[in-house]
Amino acid sequence: VIFAAAGPIWNPQTGVGGSNAPLVILLDDGWSAAASWDTRIKAADELIANADNDRRGVALVPLSEPARDITLMPAGTARVALRQIAPKPHSIDRVDTLGALDRFLKATGDAEIAWLSDGVDTGRGAEFVENLAKTIGERKLTVFEGGAAPAQALVAAENAAAKMTVKVLRTTGGVAAGVVRAIDAKGSPIGEARYAFGMQDRESEAAFDLPVELRNDISRLEISGERSAGAVQLLDKRWRRRAVGVVTGATSDTAQPLLASTFYLTRALSPFADIRLGDRGAAQQVI
Repeated sequence: VIFAAAGPIWNPQTGVGGSNAPLVILLDDGWSAAASWDTRIKAADELIANADNDRRGVALVPLSEPARDITLMPAGTARVALRQIAPKPHSIDRVDTLGALDRFLKATGDAEIAWLSDGVDTGRGAEFVENLAKTIGERKLTVFEGGAAPAQALVAAENAAAKMTVKVLRTTGGVAAGVVRAIDAKGSPIGEARYAFGMQDRESEAAFDLPVELRNDISRLEISGERSAGAVQLLDKRWRRRAVGVVTGATSDTAQPLLASTFYLTRALSPFADIRLGDRGAAQQVI
């Protein structure tokens, strides 16, 4: 889900400035920021350039590193440090960084804060926004949340009887479409499935209508063109659909199927396997 944060949306044309206060850049750097990482780095670089023009110091705060010391540095040094930050392949907990930020602001005094948000709440988002407001007090906060493609993620892959399906999630509205690719253990493509979002949809589905033998070879599903850990789902033997043969020596009672010796067994196995019922002829012959 998306959470709203107090403060205006940052505009690269106007920037954050107007005082000699140092600039603090809060940078979302979890998996949900990876797809638009180049855009975020460019935005942060422009913020640093504006601070450099005003001869202000800069502090970079990657929100995935709560134990990292927050230090003030010249703009040139901040640019180098910015290029060394990379998105993490997991969710981040922004709340953990508030303690270090509070200590830094108390020691520094006046400061301007720019938050390059990815717009995704992976947990405790409302708590972070509330406590961030308390931490910064009367200091200026500018939130950059637009201007980049929203993050998408894959969840809930299911290898059902007729096809394999996977859900595609996103954070914002608007008409959109894409492709999910299926890849085997050797990296060779097995198939592609399209998905589409309606104007208000936050969830869509991609379906692979392939023979079960091909579906069982899929080891990786990925959203084409989406560079993030959330856009990939890895599959192992748990997602393989087995073929199960059920053979009984008893005569099949078709007039009363509930009394057939295989009825409840096949019903229990059907969601997880393709059932091949051998109910005609002698058991040895059927096998």
